[in-house]
Amino acid sequence: MNLRQRIFRSLIGVLGLMILFGCGGTSPASPPVAPTSPSVAPTADVAAIQTQAAQSVFATLTASVPTATATPVATETPTCDVSTFLKESENALSKFKDTVVIAQQTPRMSLAPMLSQLQDQRRAYSQIEVPSCALSLQQAILAAMDAHNDALLKFLGQAADSVVQQGMQKADEATKTAENLIADYKAGKITAFITRTPGPTLTPSVTPTPEKVIELGEWTWYPSASGNYINVDGSIKNISDHEISSVHIFFELRDANDKLLANESTYTDLPSIGPNQSSTFKLFAERPPGLYVVKIVNVTWR
Repeated sequence: MNLRQRIFRSLIGVLGLMILFGCGGTSPASPPVAPTSPSVAPTADVAAIQTQAAQSVFATLTASVPTATATPVATETPTCDVSTFLKESENALSKFKDTVVIAQQTPRMSLAPMLSQLQDQRRAYSQIEVPSCALSLQQAILAAMDAHNDALLKFLGQAADSVVQQGMQKADEATKTAENLIADYKAGKITAFITRTPGPTLTPSVTPTPEKVIELGEWTWYPSASGNYINVDGSIKNISDHEISSVHIFFELRDANDKLLANESTYTDLPSIGPNQSSTFKLFAERPPGLYVVKIVNVTWR
């Protein structure tokens, strides 16, 4: 190697050291150790520094990335389709009424088969699928059917004419109530409180608060002096900001085993109830054998 080559290599070496010190490299007394060398493991201090640096970088990245949040979605109460049930109810009530007309013209000694037919129709209607928002309609129609069957049973049992006539009048009124309910449901005038509970929603979500329209006050039931009838007295308050009308209360009469004995219904004494106003209601009905409890199961209004 000649002198010129030696001088050139020395210059290259000095230039390399100058570049290394200028970039903040390690001291020439401590030659750099390649961190990727598989034969050299980092010391505990170096590993700790690397870990802290990695955690710091991760925390910085995490803090700089916005967290995606779900937008609350207010869900609506699912609609309740009653169209099919209304058709079935109309057909069942119409068929039952036709059979009642035939039964009323049937001699007492031949009435038993007709009563059996009416009871079969009643049973068939009670077993059809009912939308939750039309429960009050089914109860009204069943109450009308029960009232007709009861009046015919009294006739078959040779009850006094006045008792039979009273039973038939009650049955006609119950039928008219059921027909009015059908018309109201078809016109979309019925608002049942059982439909105001919001359906299932996605999470996270904002659950709509059910609108409170009525508040049931104190009520009680007690037998009549003869023990053959029951009286129900109570009150209902309109706690909404608008007037409601045709407030209809439905009852179930059950025995000690919770078996349904009869359905009854009544309206409030006031045909319309203004905001923050109350109305009383009364019911006078026959007391079925084995009656143990009277329950209010539904309330509807316009």
